[in-house]
Amino acid sequence: MDDQLHIPAAGRIDLHCHLLPGIDDGCQTVEQSLACVRGWIEQGFAGSACTPHVGPSWYPHNTPDNIHQRLPELRRALAGAGLEYQLWDGGEVRLSAETMEWFSYWGLPTLGPGRCVLVDWWGDEWPEFCTDACQFLLDNGYQPI
Repeated sequence: MDDQLHIPAAGRIDLHCHLLPGIDDGCQTVEQSLACVRGWIEQGFAGSACTPHVGPSWYPHNTPDNIHQRLPELRRALAGAGLEYQLWDGGEVRLSAETMEWFSYWGLPTLGPGRCVLVDWWGDEWPEFCTDACQFLLDNGYQPI
């Protein structure tokens, strides 16, 4: 399967999951990933954007390239299990003071081949660096989600 955006004819799209096995605190095995996909298919989902945790201090090896390289293995497992389910790459970017520098070095983990970037922040207050990171994305033609 190539990297083009293939939109299923029908079904819901999951924009945030930790489906790639062993890459973060989500599914740890291919079997767990397949079980999740089976459940989503039963609920009417047709595809997922795989969005493992991304950030300079958390999971530093989860770069856009490394995430992208993990997709073919899971796609093959889905096909081998007879599951028709679309996967796209992405990342759940935990915003930090280092986020913009990290983007400049590693690139942006967009949802599929688009211009949307899933961001999150865990905290009681929204720090200035989160506003700066979102503005950086907007200024560079990306849509923070």
